[in-house]
Amino acid sequence: MNTTGPHMILQEQSVSLYSELEWVRPYHPLPQVQFASHLTIPGPLIGRWNAFLERRFPLRVPQPPRLTNNSRVSIVGLTKRVSSDQLLM
Repeated sequence: MNTTGPHMILQEQSVSLYSELEWVRPYHPLPQVQFASHLTIPGPLIGRWNAFLERRFPLRVPQPPRLTNNSRVSIVGLTKRVSSDQLLM
């Protein structure tokens, strides 16, 4: 009895450890690569799109230089930029 007791305890612990590890999903690198590519690949495209919108629909109308720089945002330009961004992208 003295020799089988510790062996049975260790065996019980290994079975319970195996049953806990059975529920852990194995590591799959493909979903992580897909997630990373969906975040990094569109970056340059979005940057070019924003540069195009800034050239096409400027938010601030160029004004002659003054002593104070109180240039206001053009509501028409902002509306055009947001609507084209939401409709086309």
